Amino acid sequence: MRGVGTVHDAPEIATALGRTQICGRRVLYVDDDPLLRNAIACLLGRAGAICRPAGTHEDAVALLDRDPHVDLAILDFHMPDGTVADLVPRLRSVRPDLPLIGTSGLDRQREFAECGVTRFIPKPWDLEDLLRVSNS
Repeated sequence: MRGVGTVHDAPEIATALGRTQICGRRVLYVDDDPLLRNAIACLLGRAGAICRPAGTHEDAVALLDRDPHVDLAILDFHMPDGTVADLVPRLRSVRPDLPLIGTSGLDRQREFAECGVTRFIPKPWDLEDLLRVSNS
């Protein structure tokens, strides 16, 4: 039988802590893959966050313009309507101070950094990965 607060409880404690840290935060998630957008929206929603998924750069800019309370944006590198190099200046024109995290299945950390996105999380990722990167 597992005891309360033992090493066996570490994953549950980490998940509960993650929910507390992300709960109520508004996250703009920009990705052209609808299945991934839905999965991330569910992941963030279960943790108490409000996910604003966008499938294009136009959608992302419009969502950010309509919701001034977005706390964080997670950006896929390559979209059908351009790359993160095209999107970042548009987002910055709406919210210069918005924290940005890049994500990709490829190691594009350098390319993101060249566009001013200094935080990177490789796909696939989970809530703990997101919290680690967003708090760095």
